[in-house]
Amino acid sequence: MTREIHLPGLPAVPLRRHARAKRVSLRYCRETGKVWLVAPTTASQPLLRQVVEEERQWILDRTSRPVDRVPFDLGAEIPIEGTFRRIARGDVASPDLRASELLLPANADPAARTASFLKALCRERIEAVLPTYLERLKPHLQPSHVRIKDLRTRWGSCSSKGGLNFNWRLILAPAYVLEYVVAHEVTHLVHMNHSARFWTALREIEPRTRSAESWLNSQGRRLGRYGPPSA
Repeated sequence: MTREIHLPGLPAVPLRRHARAKRVSLRYCRETGKVWLVAPTTASQPLLRQVVEEERQWILDRTSRPVDRVPFDLGAEIPIEGTFRRIARGDVASPDLRASELLLPANADPAARTASFLKALCRERIEAVLPTYLERLKPHLQPSHVRIKDLRTRWGSCSSKGGLNFNWRLILAPAYVLEYVVAHEVTHLVHMNHSARFWTALREIEPRTRSAESWLNSQGRRLGRYGPPSA
């Protein structure tokens, strides 16, 4: 099966087919500088090539832009729970989160150690608030698993079997935003949709829903520029 569209004079355009896609469309991520094609499973190869050809200049314009990234390097300033901290070395045995710095051990690889610390901190924060939302929604409710992942386009997800997955970059956002996403996915354990009943139940267990949604809509995409690109 074709996984990329190749046309002369253009970079290869990755293809992602989705059963729910209604039309063929191009997507662009400014944090990675990548362009990809989203298409229904039934879209033909000639149609895919036609769309890419018609958007040739659009693709060239975007793939030639500088990549807007902030790697986890020493001296980099990154948001952690909504507050910017500078990555630095210190006389510490393990990463130490301070008011304005994230101190790393002298021999630590900054990129790897920062990423592992943030993922562990994200899990810690999620596991701390998860029982409260579960109890508020429905006593004795439990997910089948909780995983911290490198989600490409979602902040969280809930599987049909009751598994909860969360994007580790939530730890970069303010605490109330992370907590809202936990509440959102917990609510899906009872309502596997975005019906009126879902939103009513969510707002009952998390009154900050509206403000957290607003923050994610206006600021969420910027979090993707920090650290390694999503897989």
